Amino acid sequence: SWQRAVLAAAIGALPQASLADCPDPEALIAATERALVAGRLSTVPAFVEQTERSFACADAVVSRPLLGRWYRAQAAWFSLSDAPDEAALAWRSAELAAPGAWTEALGPRLRVERDAAVADTNRLGSGTISLVPPARGHRTTLDGLETPYPVSAPPGLHLVQVLERADGRAVFARQVFLIDAGELFEIDTGPLSVPTARATDAAPPPP
Repeated sequence: SWQRAVLAAAIGALPQASLADCPDPEALIAATERALVAGRLSTVPAFVEQTERSFACADAVVSRPLLGRWYRAQAAWFSLSDAPDEAALAWRSAELAAPGAWTEALGPRLRVERDAAVADTNRLGSGTISLVPPARGHRTTLDGLETPYPVSAPPGLHLVQVLERADGRAVFARQVFLIDAGELFEIDTGPLSVPTARATDAAPPPP
């Protein structure tokens, strides 16, 4: 759909920003919600891109409650942009990240729609997300949970983060929207920072 194309054009693999320049994801998600309530739908893709940027330079793995809130905002955008199939997938993604949570600002009509989407037991299989090249020496997460890649994932929204092992700081983030079961989504992570060796990782001194 054009809605998914617009969102995909706005988001992508983003370079790491300095911690001083790193946006606040919670503030950006709140701004996204205000834009939705005010009907400023055309501004939402830019907010989504900025939020993804914030996850690429965060000092920790994104929390799943915050991730669920971000996915709910995007599901609402899809719904209000007349993309019901994408909205249903995004609602399910939000529910998987933060079961039972709701954003009151989105109102009762969208909540009814969300409830119907998550109650649908017609599961759509899974696709595969892989990192090219593999992020060796780093922590890799999917939707806030540490996991090795390639990884199977259900259709819907997913956030990939790559983090330093030493200090847990993010060096890469990318949102993926899997649409079809069996889909293979390869993510080019580009050059990642060289992991910082810890004292415990150093070779022992010679005898």
